[in-house]
Amino acid sequence: MENPEWFVGHLDDGALAIWKSENVKMEVAELALGICLAKVLWSPRGNLMEYDEIIKLMEQVFGMKLPNYRDLKRDIFERKKEVVVFLKQLVFLIERARDEKDVRKR
Repeated sequence: MENPEWFVGHLDDGALAIWKSENVKMEVAELALGICLAKVLWSPRGNLMEYDEIIKLMEQVFGMKLPNYRDLKRDIFERKKEVVVFLKQLVFLIERARDEKDVRKR
């Protein structure tokens, strides 16, 4: 990790946001994995953020601990039916909102 001090002590300051769902840890891990694989988060020094760094960032933002984040990543890759349940749900919701917006324009 390039700058571990970014993540030290911030959980004591409280969460920046609260993630409310039935499967918080898996959804956060799935989102972090997608962001990691998309290679879109970079450190201020210009280094690509790795999965564990993205997880630490999410822990800070959501005021949670994911000590088993490596296990969650493994579980995502081992899914037999739907590999990306949460991300597919996000795509569906965005497309539905777009479709509803198009209907209202008519």
